[in-house]
Amino acid sequence: MARYLPGVAPVEITIAVSLVRPFSTDDARALEGLVRCASASKSLRVRAVIWKGNVGRDYSSAQACLKLIGEDASDDDYVMLQNRSAYGPLTNSWYKAFIDQYQKHPGTGLVGNTINLLGHQTMPKNVDARHVQPYVYLSQWRHLRPLVDDFPGSRCTSRPEIIIVGEIGISRRIMEKNLKISCLFWPDHALTAQSVVDPRLPRGDVKRKAFGLPYRHKFPGYLRTPKALMHRLTWATWLASHKLIPTPATEATTTEHSTRYLHTKEYD
Repeated sequence: MARYLPGVAPVEITIAVSLVRPFSTDDARALEGLVRCASASKSLRVRAVIWKGNVGRDYSSAQACLKLIGEDASDDDYVMLQNRSAYGPLTNSWYKAFIDQYQKHPGTGLVGNTINLLGHQTMPKNVDARHVQPYVYLSQWRHLRPLVDDFPGSRCTSRPEIIIVGEIGISRRIMEKNLKISCLFWPDHALTAQSVVDPRLPRGDVKRKAFGLPYRHKFPGYLRTPKALMHRLTWATWLASHKLIPTPATEATTTEHSTRYLHTKEYD
């Protein structure tokens, strides 16, 4: 994210960390390294880091971040959310690309990297399950604000529930407001609750076939292949050479730009 320019500035970042296991010193050092890396960029600023429980997984993380963002967000502000499955950004103007897609179709409420036209196998066949795949997505605060208090998926614990209520539920809530959803992979197509899907669009899951976009969805073993390990080593070397990895003596709760560090027990 610090390597490629977002195309807009500044981008303010709020990070949520789900405590699946106890938070270690190594975790604190890695997190502080990420904060420092972002802070070294003139186009990024980390507003806050939130530690939280794992109920609701990525969707409770989104809710926690949105609650904090809502303290001073304006209706016209653009908000991008991404989870650990978002691999990137891989291009310059990565943030601007989502805004441009959002503005391409009047009446849009949600934009993602990719869209899935299918639902979960347990869903009835007649249920509209078209949805932006939420590994990375963007909207305006005016459309996200009504979702915050009851954010889709934020209290779910099982995988099917997470997919149906969370992943699919976000797009359904947006389309229920007569707003459109679209994606960078199919830039000329905007979907509404009433629209008929172009039969030329593939009905399978396309997220692992979407190349040339600002983000990719993670692929199985992408952190364990020899090539990926070399990328990680190169990245760690770059961080160290720029003095962005804190030493054990570094205070993990202080940064030069006064990032807020918060802990909520709401999702324990």
